[in-house]
Amino acid sequence: MQALDIEATKKSIETLKGILETEFEALKNQEITRFEQLQEPKNAILEKLVQSNIFEILGLQANQSAGYDSDSKSLDILNSLLKKCKDLQTRNEVLIRHKLIAIRETIESFAIPSNPLSDTYDKIGNISKSPTKRPRNF
Repeated sequence: MQALDIEATKKSIETLKGILETEFEALKNQEITRFEQLQEPKNAILEKLVQSNIFEILGLQANQSAGYDSDSKSLDILNSLLKKCKDLQTRNEVLIRHKLIAIRETIESFAIPSNPLSDTYDKIGNISKSPTKRPRNF
């Protein structure tokens, strides 16, 4: 039964890898709806992996055995697959961060800068000196 769980876990991780690659393509092509649709199956797979406890079981069995056995090998394979998924997730996060920065910069470019010609008055009623210099032609 354990062999079936390991194979099912491998299959789940491979599916997760495919989802992460599709997610990257959706982000790259700015297909937000497609990206959002991928979140539910991705989260379901992650939840399934956490609830399976297969990593803990294999880790305990590998620690109890002397030497490098099939449990250690299976654990290494699963960890390797998960590392690939983690790298893909990190790549997607970096792309999202870069897109957010670009959006913020675009929004800031539309913001109206403070008017250097506007004067403010202090409590006494005198014009206070603004920190920005006025253009010479005024």
